[in-house]
Amino acid sequence: MRGLRVQMVLQGNPRIATVVLGAYDLRHRESSRQTFSIRSIRKNGYHPREHLNDLLLLQLEGEDNFTSSVALVLRP
Repeated sequence: MRGLRVQMVLQGNPRIATVVLGAYDLRHRESSRQTFSIRSIRKNGYHPREHLNDLLLLQLEGEDNFTSSVALVLRP
């Protein structure tokens, strides 16, 4: 249920969260770290009982830079 609560909060106000890419440990400021606000969230029809559609598509404020620490993840 934690994922559902996060989704509901973010849909109400996506700007309250940030996305961090390229960081191994959030406690340290790494040079590969990229931080973005969330512009919008695409609803996906999440079903908590059946654990279906448990990924969200986020549109970020700004563009990320692909590096050795930031790359695309291919979905099956």
